Amino acid sequence: MLQEKKQRYQDDVDRIAVEGRFGVAKRKYGLGLIKSKLKETSETDIHISILVLNLDKICAEELAEIKNRYKIKLKKAS
Repeated sequence: MLQEKKQRYQDDVDRIAVEGRFGVAKRKYGLGLIKSKLKETSETDIHISILVLNLDKICAEELAEIKNRYKIKLKKAS
């Protein structure tokens, strides 16, 4: 019983994280704007959106690493 409760809790935590990423994809990358009629076209649009989401994350991590390595501080435009 206790093991089932822990498993349900972990499943909920994992689901929330995944749904959060889909929410970001819908807002920031236009995943919610897909209006394709064919199944194959819709799947392609979704795959491209997820690819861009992952590339953006990787680029942000790499940029942060470069800024940290070379101690670069960016100034905000006034």
